[in-house]
Amino acid sequence: GTRMKPFASVGHIISNFALRASNTIFMDNGRYAERVNLRLYNGTNNAPISLVGVSTSATKSTVVSNTGSAGLTATNIAWWRIHANTFASNQRGVILAGARDFTIARCEIRRSASEGILITDGSRRVTVRSNKVASAGSFGIYILNARSNPLSRNRSFQNSAGIKVQNTRFWTSSNDVVASNAGAGFTVDAATNGTITRLDAYSNFWGIGFFGGASISNSFVSNRLYVNKTQGFMVQSGGRKNRLLGNRSYRNTSHGILVQGNSRTNDLVGNEANNILAD
Repeated sequence: GTRMKPFASVGHIISNFALRASNTIFMDNGRYAERVNLRLYNGTNNAPISLVGVSTSATKSTVVSNTGSAGLTATNIAWWRIHANTFASNQRGVILAGARDFTIARCEIRRSASEGILITDGSRRVTVRSNKVASAGSFGIYILNARSNPLSRNRSFQNSAGIKVQNTRFWTSSNDVVASNAGAGFTVDAATNGTITRLDAYSNFWGIGFFGGASISNSFVSNRLYVNKTQGFMVQSGGRKNRLLGNRSYRNTSHGILVQGNSRTNDLVGNEANNILAD
């Protein structure tokens, strides 16, 4: 395709051209009624393959399927960059399964029937940065059975639930916002060696929920949890060796911090909370 005569779909490019490291697919403003399935081709460390929305107006490039599938799927490929696209009205917005060294940045994912972004099946080193995820029927962002995936500066709001990390190691969240979700703002379930720093969690059912005896050696540092409908911070079901340091949990309807259910050897240091209960 050319600037004057572009191809009409990403699928046509994927199916008919051998993509190489450093190639960029530019998506012009418009609505693309297709399922983007990234496959076969890998970028490199210094030259990822990119799918970039060319935002020349207030409306970014949009992928819409409405076919019970995902707007974008990437399986067992590496070194891609997904940048400045909008994925709307799909079963799931974006699915990465067995993907490595991906970046999803500055995208908007909205009105997904299930998860907005799902990262699973051993995906590693997937950076999720500066995205807006809204109106998902499940979690805005869900990391499941993965490793070493950093989240930063994402906004997950007005979903069934905000962000969930489950059965995952060496994960991080920094400067994310979870707000006005019907359920949990941020859920940690059987995840280890992770860190949440400078999270803003407000107007959710609870701010941070921490579950599972396998949730070990995580740190929660300098987060703000406020005006949530129940707890600001809840640790239960056997979580251990976790650290809560310098968090502010205030104006929540129930407890600022609640620790219960055989949770033990967790350190609470320098936290400010409207009500702390360790049972």
